[in-house]
Amino acid sequence: MNRLTLGPVAGVVFALIFGVGIFFVPEEPLKVQIYIAMTLQAGLIGLMLASLLRGSERWLVTLVIGAALGGLMGVPVSLAKGLADVPFAIPHNAVEGLVIAAILKKWGRSVSA
Repeated sequence: MNRLTLGPVAGVVFALIFGVGIFFVPEEPLKVQIYIAMTLQAGLIGLMLASLLRGSERWLVTLVIGAALGGLMGVPVSLAKGLADVPFAIPHNAVEGLVIAAILKKWGRSVSA
């Protein structure tokens, strides 16, 4: 599968699987909205990584770029939710970016121009 398709699909699938935890937080009133926003955000991380990464990069570079972009995508979420969520949102998004970058490196084919 080419990278521009695989990136958003991998991000959405990752978010659909790991975002279910929001439904187990009893004091959170906006469960569905957070779940949808998390899914869209992961799809955007996948799209950004798919358009940025090349197949010729080394594994370490790919994973560092994925973690950095994922972590940076966690900053607006943390600021919107409040600074108390920073220790949770940024590492979660960094791991999300790292996993999506690894999926793209392993199974993504570059788009032929």
